[in-house]
Parts: sequence; structure tokens; C-alpha cells
Amino acid sequence: MKEIERIRIPREIDYLAIHGLRRESVIKLNEIRPDTLGQASRISGVSPADISVLMVLIQAGRAGAPSDPPGKTLTVRLSVVDSRL
Repeated sequence: MKEIERIRIPREIDYLAIHGLRRESVIKLNEIRPDTLGQASRISGVSPADISVLMVLIQAGRAGAPSDPPGKTLTVRLSVVDSRL
């Protein structure tokens, strides 16, 4: 968990443009504007799944920045691999 404390959320992030975040999380994140994923993870109503979506987008350098062309969307699909196969 200490690792997410060091992952900074870009100030210009547009939570409304990030597909995959729950509506409640978008509202809370827009209101509070946390500086790090660690801070975001402690906000009531922001789920671990929402933190995972943010982490993937931030690490990919695509956190809904306004510099993205309008209409351009990054879709992230997460899958679980069954290790018994």
C-alpha cells in the first residue's frame, strides 16, 4: 500500500472523462481533488476498483488530460486469469 502513496494524480485530471469510474467516485474525487492515489483510496465512496482504474491510466500517462483530442477514449480492460488452468 505504501507504493500508492507516492503515485501523484495529475492536477489537470478530468475525472468525468475517465470511463470505468463509478459516478459516486467521480463526484467525490472532483470535490476533494486528492494529490495522490493513497489520499484517493481513503475517500469514502471511492472503491479499490476505482483506484485501480486511476492507477492504470496514470501509469499509462493518459489520466484524462485536457490535451487529449476530443472524442479520443482509452479503454482499459482488466481480466482475471484462472491459475488452475
